[in-house]
Amino acid sequence: MIPIILDTDIGTDVDDALALTLAVGSPEIDILAVTTVGVDSCLRGRIARKLLRVLGRDEIPVAAGCDRRLDGGEFKPMPMSSARGFIENEQDGLPLQEQHAVDLIIDLLQGANAKITLVLIGPVTNAAMALKRRPQIKEKIERFVVMGGSIHPKDILREEGWLKWVPGFLRAGVETNLNTDPAAAEVILNSGIPILLVPAEVTFRTYLAEQERAQFRQSTAPQSAALNHMCDEFEAMLAESTARMPVDRRFAQVYLHDPLTVATVFTQDFVTVEAFHLRPGKRFGVFRTLPQDRLPANALVVTDLDGTAFKRLFAERVFGVTLR
Repeated sequence: MIPIILDTDIGTDVDDALALTLAVGSPEIDILAVTTVGVDSCLRGRIARKLLRVLGRDEIPVAAGCDRRLDGGEFKPMPMSSARGFIENEQDGLPLQEQHAVDLIIDLLQGANAKITLVLIGPVTNAAMALKRRPQIKEKIERFVVMGGSIHPKDILREEGWLKWVPGFLRAGVETNLNTDPAAAEVILNSGIPILLVPAEVTFRTYLAEQERAQFRQSTAPQSAALNHMCDEFEAMLAESTARMPVDRRFAQVYLHDPLTVATVFTQDFVTVEAFHLRPGKRFGVFRTLPQDRLPANALVVTDLDGTAFKRLFAERVFGVTLR
């Protein structure tokens, strides 16, 4: 089993909840802890805690982490669509660990007999802060698996045409994990620790078709009602928040950014991975993971995907459904 710490901004996009469910349902993974990041990190922790209870994995510790960026600035407020109808009151989903997530990450790494993979599916602030506080933990990290960045942003939803009014160089801005805390992203990218990056131009290809959603609604798995409700709430929130933006209304889909990232921790059977040298930087005010062709590789990047094969695995492990 691969020991991991799953660091997430669960609560905004539904894909974090789907990713946690996939991680729990994957015997290849040993989840040592779940840590949360972003505005309302305690509420995010309660969502994770309650979902773990639904999944029968109440023993996995959950710790709330950074609610500000690495430089102390505020995170942009985000709607918490996954909390609506799932977290019912102030006590629901408790208790969380008393430790701050950064301290828990440090303690788990320092006490580990084997290296641990950090799976970062939200802003990477917690991991960056842990490295800043205790640089020696670097030796205990197997690698970072990161959902974020974009190598070729013009390819984001290019075939679908849902962003055709958005210039290619600005599409990198629809990826929020690294853009939310660029200083933290720089720490991770410059750490020298092995990185597997799953960028936005690939993850945006994993949206769920309506016939797939319909099959998931028929699932009898214990978690299916909660997850289907979260998917409905997220679609409605995304449709409302983008109604006045220059995007096609079909942009409001359930995308599997984070489940795909979790899956690459234990299998790469359905992805193509290439080595790049990535340099953190900005283009037109948007954070970018910029490839440098003439420098030695410092990261592995997912560049292609067999979406059908991935969604088949996702459906079986998250909803207990065999896609037709």
